[in-house]
Amino acid sequence: MSAAQDSVLVRVPRNTFERITKTAPQVVQEMSEAVWRRIARDQLALGLTRLFGPLQESVLRYVESRVQWVRLQAGETLFSAGDSGRDLYFVLSGRLRALGPGGSVLTR
Repeated sequence: MSAAQDSVLVRVPRNTFERITKTAPQVVQEMSEAVWRRIARDQLALGLTRLFGPLQESVLRYVESRVQWVRLQAGETLFSAGDSGRDLYFVLSGRLRALGPGGSVLTR
């Protein structure tokens, strides 16, 4: 492992982390949730910037507070023909495909 650019890291020795998980599991949960929020925010910012160009921080915060994250496993259905189509989806990672009757692929 080497730094691709100037970097600052925090080292948590393994025995310290194991002690934290045993004595304060809520701390590990909070850390995990904070990491998830940061990754999600970065992913949202990158995806929206690719679609709409640079966004002001206030716009990003506004959108971030109102979106719902949807995670699909490969093969899982988002919606089917006949479902009401009121929502807008931005694919930030992965790929979706439209399927016709009998599961035939309509787009690639």
